Amino acid sequence: MIRMKMKYIQPGILATLAIGVVVGAVAWAATNTYSTQEAEAGTRTSAASVVADASASGSSAIRFGEVTTSTCPIPDRVTVTNANKAEYPAYPSGTKLYVPDGPDPWGGCFPGPLSTGVPSGTQLTNYTGSCTITMANTVIDKKTINCTRLDIRAQGIVITNSHINGRVLVDDTRCDTASFTITDSTIYNGGGEERPLMYCSYTATRVDASGSGSMAVCMNGCTIRDSYLHDPDEDPTGTAHNSTVRLGARAILEHNTLHCNVREYPANDGSGETSGCSANQTAYSHDGWPPYETVSRRNFYAATTGGYCGYGGSTGGSGANQVRDVKFIQNIFQRGNKDGSWGAGSYMCGFYGPMTSMDLSRPGNEFIDNIWDNGKPVILQFENGWADSWGEPCGSQPQGTW
Repeated sequence: MIRMKMKYIQPGILATLAIGVVVGAVAWAATNTYSTQEAEAGTRTSAASVVADASASGSSAIRFGEVTTSTCPIPDRVTVTNANKAEYPAYPSGTKLYVPDGPDPWGGCFPGPLSTGVPSGTQLTNYTGSCTITMANTVIDKKTINCTRLDIRAQGIVITNSHINGRVLVDDTRCDTASFTITDSTIYNGGGEERPLMYCSYTATRVDASGSGSMAVCMNGCTIRDSYLHDPDEDPTGTAHNSTVRLGARAILEHNTLHCNVREYPANDGSGETSGCSANQTAYSHDGWPPYETVSRRNFYAATTGGYCGYGGSTGGSGANQVRDVKFIQNIFQRGNKDGSWGAGSYMCGFYGPMTSMDLSRPGNEFIDNIWDNGKPVILQFENGWADSWGEPCGSQPQGTW
């Protein structure tokens, strides 16, 4: 696990100010004074469906006028029970949770292993073309592509329904002269040193990507949506810092499931460092690829073995003043089942918490309507933690605010 020495961007900033209001509300609501007129539970007999609503009791509400029938591989949210409590210890029995391949709050399904990659039943044949594509508008469909490096050097390349053993990329020197889209495809770069999706000018939709140290990077002008990025390679030498995707400039990360879940190993060189996940999604300003005009929206941040689930990109250094218009909107953070930095019972998506390095003083930066996997809001205190000395991340236990 990569446990950066940063202050945690803590939840519960409003808890102290609001405690009187909260206690009063709980005391009043403990008994339903109007139980004879207002039932707490019942059977829906009209055209109505249950929808997510973080402001409502139980994080759900009734939508009248239509019935939502789930077509997701997992047809309903997971309900916490005694049988699965070890997997979801953060919540009491009866809590409904969002999970990959299950319903999302917006009428669709979160991506997962059952809903991304090459569609089931697709018949593939071996790709026999060049691993360097120089003809514009080339289409590759229903192929097994064994190219260590599928190098895109022309505009408008289309890859569909295919399995790539290696990586596909537009080199950073060709961001203005080459581009590709990849849809309903699987990319596996096991043992590879570079990411399956690189560097710029691409759109990936319903892609299952795994292997290498990280699944994707966007230096400039990329969109990844409805995709499942997971299972980077572990590094027993103790040197690799993993993630699923790094965001740079003009990156759109929309409605994906992100899961960095490798074990950590101590470095062989005696440095005291370890390999492992920095976060599910990273963004940095200190090493030449600062994020700007970048959006992370409606993604599922699975609980990670790393320090955080996401980075906002304000990590100091030469690019600090270039960070702007970085937006995190309506994402879901999974609390998971690993104790965080507060100790036993503090399940925070990452070891230190859900997010770090999200500086809201930068122009256009936003963190709006992000929730936990039970539908409750993620309330964070924002600060640029990169240069801060390490200290007590919160000062109080988080359970009451989650």
